[in-house]
Amino acid sequence: MTNMSPFRLSLEKLENHLRKKNFHNYSLLQKPLADEEILNYLEKLDIKDENIYNLYKWKNGVNIDEVKSMIFEFQITILSLQNVYYYNERNKADRLIDDGFVMLFSNGEDAFLFNNNTGKDYGKIYLNMNVPFTIENPLPYYDSFKTMLETTNALYEADALYFDKEVNFLDSDTENASIIYSKFNPISDFFNRNQT
Repeated sequence: MTNMSPFRLSLEKLENHLRKKNFHNYSLLQKPLADEEILNYLEKLDIKDENIYNLYKWKNGVNIDEVKSMIFEFQITILSLQNVYYYNERNKADRLIDDGFVMLFSNGEDAFLFNNNTGKDYGKIYLNMNVPFTIENPLPYYDSFKTMLETTNALYEADALYFDKEVNFLDSDTENASIIYSKFNPISDFFNRNQT
């Protein structure tokens, strides 16, 4: 048996939750691209993060213009690498996104951005509402990509994030979700910081 990294264990756990509690949206995620294609896209995006590589080795997300899928809070999903590249190139050309922020997750309006800038905030996940956007002050939301998965897993475990089949909507128990969120993300602490 090989030792899996904590991130890959969290990814496996997420897959189990999605299969049991959000299968419809899980089933919309595409199979991964060939390894060479994944590495080519990540090189073009200047992403060297092993966790991002492992995410796309697992699933290739969705083409958001064609398919709506809800995996994370705010009904956000994983973008396909093709979408990631397209939207990030377009946003840079239109000067809508700062260098170093990469939109990996979106619902077509809101987005989670991976901070690919070296330094103390590298790897944090930022929230931006209402895409298309100008990122002048993105808000730190998750302390890291790893805590994004840990938080999401804990939300599914506590039924604080649940798929309502009747209305085809990924809903949350906001009060319970904010408590769980704060436990895993004490640095970003989005809910407490934004109550002032």
